[in-house]
Amino acid sequence: MSAPQGQSPEPISAARRSWSDVGTRLASAAVLVALTVAALYFGGYFFAAVVGAVYAGAYREWETMVSRAPLTPRGMVIIGLVAISGLLYPVFGLAGLAAAIAVALVVAATMGREDFCGGPQASCCSAC
Repeated sequence: MSAPQGQSPEPISAARRSWSDVGTRLASAAVLVALTVAALYFGGYFFAAVVGAVYAGAYREWETMVSRAPLTPRGMVIIGLVAISGLLYPVFGLAGLAAAIAVALVVAATMGREDFCGGPQASCCSAC
């Protein structure tokens, strides 16, 4: 896009990033690396539990980015079902995993807009 006549485009200045939280980020990364190594070493149910926790965290992060809504009780149920799905497969096989997914789908299907957006008066998303 060009600038209007008689005006030169102003360069976009790069915002300086604050490095004050680098220590916290490195400590967090060290804990996550240690947890991953332990999960890979011990394997089995411990690995499955870590995978379930990662699934739940990724789901919550996606939900937060999409809806920008506070966590509701039904949302907690769905996150819990996502988390235990990592453990259900090694214990009960495909049937246990399918059951958890089916329950999560039923909970999600019965949620109203207020459950997704944090209440009827919320302005978190365009659907509300």
